[in-house]
Amino acid sequence: MEYLDIEAVASSPSQPPSGAAGPEDTASIGDFIIPDSSQVTIFGTQAVGEGSQTQQYGLSGFNIPNDAPLRASPDYSCFYLITWSHPCDGSESLLRPELDLTKADFGKVIQEAFKEHDVPLLYFCVASEKHSDSKTHYHAATRSSRRHRWRRIARWLLRHRVAVGFKAFKSYLASYKYCVKEDVAPFLSEGHPPYPSEPLQRELRIVDEKQEAGEGCKIRRLSDIAGWVVSRKLKTEREFLAAASKEKKPEELHSGSPGYTGASKSRMQILEETADSDVCACNGVTSSAIETILTRNEVPVHSFVRAIRRTLINGRSRNHNLMLAGPSACGKSYLIKHISVLFKAVGLSSGSYPLAILDECKPEIFVLDDFRVYQQQAGFAISDCLCFLEGKTPFVVPLPKTSNRADVLYYDDAPVIATVPGPFNCRHLSQEENRMLNERFAWITLNNPIPIDRRVDLPPCGSCFAKLILSYND
Repeated sequence: MEYLDIEAVASSPSQPPSGAAGPEDTASIGDFIIPDSSQVTIFGTQAVGEGSQTQQYGLSGFNIPNDAPLRASPDYSCFYLITWSHPCDGSESLLRPELDLTKADFGKVIQEAFKEHDVPLLYFCVASEKHSDSKTHYHAATRSSRRHRWRRIARWLLRHRVAVGFKAFKSYLASYKYCVKEDVAPFLSEGHPPYPSEPLQRELRIVDEKQEAGEGCKIRRLSDIAGWVVSRKLKTEREFLAAASKEKKPEELHSGSPGYTGASKSRMQILEETADSDVCACNGVTSSAIETILTRNEVPVHSFVRAIRRTLINGRSRNHNLMLAGPSACGKSYLIKHISVLFKAVGLSSGSYPLAILDECKPEIFVLDDFRVYQQQAGFAISDCLCFLEGKTPFVVPLPKTSNRADVLYYDDAPVIATVPGPFNCRHLSQEENRMLNERFAWITLNNPIPIDRRVDLPPCGSCFAKLILSYND
């Protein structure tokens, strides 16, 4: 395997090359200047048994003796792009990307290689790329806390049957952009900083043209601000303009609309106030229906109530997101539909930007019925989904650059309640990624579908549901 470690060796050197390179502070710029009359030398590594052997040879047939000391590489950086391509035919001893190791596995191997040579690896990114031969190659952008050379790491990887090439970069962002140019769902290491997507100049120009033409303005209806007008007892146009000028954001005028009173209250306070109200939409059948569904699936009612309370109290976080799993017609959707009456709930679409709705509204809870993970979604692929369900704040929400200048940050801890047919075992995810996704939820499993002749369409009732949740004490 040959590495892109190229140096110049004079074709007729006046002095024999020195052995090891001296300290970097003693090197001059002249040591790295390649004269026109120089002979280019390539350093290559070949597997010999269980070890490896490094050889150097010229491009024009001028062979350097094997006993000649090796010259030091000019690559000496904190930022490297590691490329792992498919080995040539006949190299059965070498591993192949995607077929033998996933992106996450390749990242673990890189971590072990850096740790073996005492190189502090801060974070890295692994992405895949399809080449013209329909084979998948892996690119890894690495960031170390100090400058280092790469040949020792390359030899270690080769001894572990991973033949890679290294390329030095001047910044991590440059190597990161090259790494993820074709992969919408790269594997990011723990502690990797969020890099929001940057809009193109053409996209910025489109946004400016829309703003100048007034196309980007939001048209408000009278019903959007009716509650705000009534709450302030505004009667004339002058009073309306005076009150509107005092608002920080005119877009938030509709926040005073009737029914939206939970801005300064906790989720449990809203639950208690709803339970004290006398408004009932189900004639008192919600509590018995929920208990019947849980009993026929051998789920204790107090376990379901405890899971709901923990979700509302702790918000979006590991093991506090609630997941109801089971086949169709088990009553999963009915158990969580009452949440949408109590709180301002939203779901997520399966389009390219599922989280873009967070720029328009501030949900109090996410109700994800029949939840799925799509790798092609911008901002909600597996790496982003794990951080979102973990409760990471602030969370970068990607937005389409054709109508927005930049991405936005999401700070709220709105909890997540979802339903799925069963535990995650997605084919496009590795075993470790499926495990981490399952660990983000507290699971309640239903296995007993309701017969067709016994199914009844019942309306949601927030009052009865709140009373049921508060009637059980931990």
